[in-house]
Amino acid sequence: MSLAASLRYYWNVKVVGRAFLRWQRWNAERHPRVPSKWRTDILAPPLRISARTKELIAMHYLEGRYANGHRPVAWVTSGGPVEILQALGFYVLYPENHGALCGARRVAVDLSTEAENAGYSRDICSYARTDIGAMLSGKTPVGRLPKPDLLLACTNICQTVLFWYRVLAHHFNVPLVLIDTPFVYTDAPDHAIEYVKKQLEASIPIAEQVAGRRLDYRRLKRVVQLSKDASELWLEIMGRGKHRPAPISVFDQFIHMAPIVEMRGKKVTVDFYAAMLKEVDERIARGIGVVKNERKRLLWDNLPIWYRLRYLSEYLGEHGVSVVASTYTNAWGELAPL
Repeated sequence: MSLAASLRYYWNVKVVGRAFLRWQRWNAERHPRVPSKWRTDILAPPLRISARTKELIAMHYLEGRYANGHRPVAWVTSGGPVEILQALGFYVLYPENHGALCGARRVAVDLSTEAENAGYSRDICSYARTDIGAMLSGKTPVGRLPKPDLLLACTNICQTVLFWYRVLAHHFNVPLVLIDTPFVYTDAPDHAIEYVKKQLEASIPIAEQVAGRRLDYRRLKRVVQLSKDASELWLEIMGRGKHRPAPISVFDQFIHMAPIVEMRGKKVTVDFYAAMLKEVDERIARGIGVVKNERKRLLWDNLPIWYRLRYLSEYLGEHGVSVVASTYTNAWGELAPL
């Protein structure tokens, strides 16, 4: 680690960046505005917590921009067990979440084209193509992504990550830890739990070597508890969709899921979802539905269409349809028995 890099990190992130983002959030909360052309005739206004969501995401990527040389960096799959890395002081980046952000900012096509021009098939997952394109071109809507010192891929999210992260490991020439998870259709059997547990234990010496420190198991326990607390709050928030009218939709979940994906194991994430749950409960108490004339309720299966979220929410809202649950967002409310 470098003293100069640490000074840059503290000045740009902890001093200037934090102060500016807090002021930006404070200003947005003090003067709340409904986005231009928002369909207030059919939809409730955006949640007030949105300003805090923007602050957290911006702060997360700002930390990454100045992380190299100050702290170790790990790139991790979105369903990966990050608690060990968090306890060791890694800055953790999720390429899939970055891909989703690129989709929402409508730059994913250009980045995917960069990957396709380098020989990667258009049939490959668009998350992978987007991030490989960002890796090859150095282009990103967040300014700059930190170079990883370690890669961690867990197959509980999909099988594509196995090959995607091998590409990353070859490009960056850094260690790759693979956590293989068996398919389970009911509760996980004991042998499956033991299988994954041994892989997690085997990953610790590798992560320790990259971080240059030993794992503090007391700190790990605190991080795991914070992850559990945040996941339980997230599950409660999603469960509020059972109320009629539903106070939030899956489109709200898509917008506000970034902290539970990218920032598990942090107190700020627990505080964020506690505040979000409080606001959702306020809507329930006041009888506010996210769709003003809710007549039908649907389940969203699989991935969001990131660049069309607003259009879809308005189109469905016009027909009195509230999408109240999602198999995608629910994945971060599931807790392992470990």
